Amino acid sequence: MTKKTDLQIFIDDFGMNVKNIKPGRIMFKAKDLDKQVQSARNIIEAKKLKLIVVNDADMASYNAFEVREGK
Repeated sequence: MTKKTDLQIFIDDFGMNVKNIKPGRIMFKAKDLDKQVQSARNIIEAKKLKLIVVNDADMASYNAFEVREGK
């Protein structure tokens, strides 16, 4: 059995359409951006995943945010 990465664990728990943009980085489109970003941060904190949420103005204009490996 292969051990899941933090990113795979997050994707399984978050349960939204995901777009892989680069290895170790994924992007989500969200209708309620603020709520989804906070939900992503809550999952990362609760599960102590080594991930960060990136939500800059450029991505916000597309109602999107990114989760990437880090910390």
